[in-house]
Amino acid sequence: MKPKKKPSVQAFLNGSLLYSSFDRFAAFIYRKAEQGFFGGIMTAYQQEDRALHGGLFSRFAARLNASKRVKHSFARGCEQSAILGFFDRLFRGLGDLSLRVYGVFLLVFGLIYTASTVYKAWLYDFADFPEIPLIVCGATLLCGLLMLFSGHSLTYMLSQNRLFSFLLFSVIGVRRASFAEQKTGRGRLWIAALAGVLFGACSHFVPALYLYAAALGVIMLYTVLLIPEFGVVAALFGLCFLPTMVLVAMVSYTFLCYMLKLWRGKRTFRFSLLDGAVTLFFLFLLGGGLFSVGGMGSLYPALVYMCFLLGYFLMVNLMRNEAWIKRCVIAAVTGSACVSLYGLYQNFFGVQDTTWQDTEMFDDITGRVVSTFENPNVLGEYLVMILPVLLALMILSKRVSGRFTYFLLFGLSCACLLYTWSRGAWLGIIFAMLLFFLVYTRKTMILCLCGLAALPFAPFVLPSSIMSRITSIGNLADSSTSYRVSIWEAAVKMARDFPISGIGIGNSAFSKVYPLYSLAGIEAAPHAHNLFLQTAIEIGIPGLLVLLAVVLFFVQASFGFFRQCKGGQMRQGKLLSLALFAGVMGVLLQGMTDYIWYNYRVYLMFWLVLGLAEAVRRVALEVDGINAIPEQKA
Repeated sequence: MKPKKKPSVQAFLNGSLLYSSFDRFAAFIYRKAEQGFFGGIMTAYQQEDRALHGGLFSRFAARLNASKRVKHSFARGCEQSAILGFFDRLFRGLGDLSLRVYGVFLLVFGLIYTASTVYKAWLYDFADFPEIPLIVCGATLLCGLLMLFSGHSLTYMLSQNRLFSFLLFSVIGVRRASFAEQKTGRGRLWIAALAGVLFGACSHFVPALYLYAAALGVIMLYTVLLIPEFGVVAALFGLCFLPTMVLVAMVSYTFLCYMLKLWRGKRTFRFSLLDGAVTLFFLFLLGGGLFSVGGMGSLYPALVYMCFLLGYFLMVNLMRNEAWIKRCVIAAVTGSACVSLYGLYQNFFGVQDTTWQDTEMFDDITGRVVSTFENPNVLGEYLVMILPVLLALMILSKRVSGRFTYFLLFGLSCACLLYTWSRGAWLGIIFAMLLFFLVYTRKTMILCLCGLAALPFAPFVLPSSIMSRITSIGNLADSSTSYRVSIWEAAVKMARDFPISGIGIGNSAFSKVYPLYSLAGIEAAPHAHNLFLQTAIEIGIPGLLVLLAVVLFFVQASFGFFRQCKGGQMRQGKLLSLALFAGVMGVLLQGMTDYIWYNYRVYLMFWLVLGLAEAVRRVALEVDGINAIPEQKA
């Protein structure tokens, strides 16, 4: 006789009257939300998108296809371009060279650079001379010496070495078939020695690190020209660390490379209803830059905004398969790990900033971390968009080691977000996580009901510093809160007086008009501290309505996709899309208390995340055999 199984916790809960009542209530709410008027509106995106493609857009696409003769002529011109042909032959020839050739070059270059460096150090009496040039000298000579003993080609070495093959094939996305199977390299050693002499002479005037950086830059430019998808991945990772203008150059160049690929017929484009709303918002940004009370001072921020908005179109049109989506996700997660670790280092070992803190009201907070961003609230905005993705990866991971890794990264990011002490970010991540779990399972509503019952006990569990920060939300005694409320009052008046055209984009226009509406004591402010108010002020109520349309279509597309998901690949796509969707909605909620687009890097991150969520949805639908959007080939 088999022993009786002990009742599980789940069975005990199912038998509980309170739990079963909550469960039936949650099922009733979900059923009404899905089948009612709200559910119909929130899942009507596909019908609206079909109407778009059956109307004006279909005629526009037909005209594009009618111009194939011009496009093919342009494509042939690109294929036969002397410049592209030169670089193609150059890099293929460099790949065929023997490592011994590179060894001779590095040894000659390293010896001349070392002699020049020692001479400069002697002039400085060796005391005040920096150590980095000496380290570069040693590394150059060592690499050159090691390469002398190999007769294989550079291409063969890169494809066989584990680290370089990982970078080439897994990170950059180079196809293995594009690498020749040549094992023995060629090349003339005397030419390598002559090149080493020339570069060594240049190193006397230009630091060797700059020469290496220039060579790496040329390689990166050529790589993005061949694989524009990699430019998007690099921008997604680099926005955590790089200056704004470097990111502008990266996005602009990547978009140019994509357009060249498109016209050559090697990439495709898709245009949906959401894309149309984003395009219309792009035009409003252009108008806000050209027609502004701030004059030409509004053109620069408008151009930056427009350039970064192109990141959305790059994401939805280039991330066409699971491999590239995975690369984007890993790039974003890796960047967030670096940001979080540096933020925690600032909190425990570095110097914390008290610029954005009411030190009298919150004297128990020693400071707020900013990590690689300039402002703790900006750091919070970035982390709000990343944290749900880490949670989804933790759920999707099939290995214990993978789940532990993502759990660790999730904990690090949560800790960093905590030490920003950004109340708006806290509200944003709570809303994002709540939204994630409410869509993921209806059991979340039961936990929410239990959580409401447990709220009175929160002061006995949470630290006093966190409780004081939370309870200060809405407290006008806090200088930060009263400051925002005063700005909002003035901002509403500004939006009311410029309802159609707005005042123009950027601080030059805002700082010129705001003092006319400011309250006493708050005569200076950089922005309206509210995303939607700031949008209405800069590009008018019509521009705000277009932004709201973008959000509405994004919500409709996402909820419609969640409703279609049933299992397998669709389930994985649902979780990742849900995480990205929750991050976007969480940061939009934070936008009610701050102008989240004031930082250009967060603005770029917002559109890349929104575009990635849309790309995930489209790829999952195509894998499941549903081609959501008609495809156009250039």
